[in-house]
Amino acid sequence: GITPKNVSRLKEKLAETREDRELLKLFQGSFDASPAKLARIRRTLGTDAVELIRNDPYTLCQVPGFSFRIVDDFAKRQGVPPNAATRLEAGIRCVFQDAAARGHTCLPKPQFKIDLYRLLNRGYAPATVGEREIMDATNNAWKARKVSVSADMLYSRREYEREVSIAQTI
Repeated sequence: GITPKNVSRLKEKLAETREDRELLKLFQGSFDASPAKLARIRRTLGTDAVELIRNDPYTLCQVPGFSFRIVDDFAKRQGVPPNAATRLEAGIRCVFQDAAARGHTCLPKPQFKIDLYRLLNRGYAPATVGEREIMDATNNAWKARKVSVSADMLYSRREYEREVSIAQTI
């Protein structure tokens, strides 16, 4: 008496439950993974969420409600080195997001470096990410077209394109 439609729904729910158990195991001891958070992770990262997070914990920064700071603490527990390229990239995105939250579309280069340095060295004494690594990561982000430079200002690519579009419209 079970219809094919019900079988399909049951299979989906079993797969979600299995994925949730794997995520819970992964997050154990790191932070509270509520059912709502698990659902957000699944919606954002899809069925390969566990594998994506194992390969790069900073993928979690794409999920609403997972700030760089939360993900960074989790990544430390997973053994991700402080100067990992994925951490530096996520830090760059976080600095721009924090600036946008304060109403800024860009940052002066010196301020960007200071903000990124503070963010990446938070919780490490002595500092583990130096100015050279920050410069290299910023240059790599520029080469990958994730960061734009205009005069002495740094923009996330998205904010730069928005400002150029607005200026052209005006």
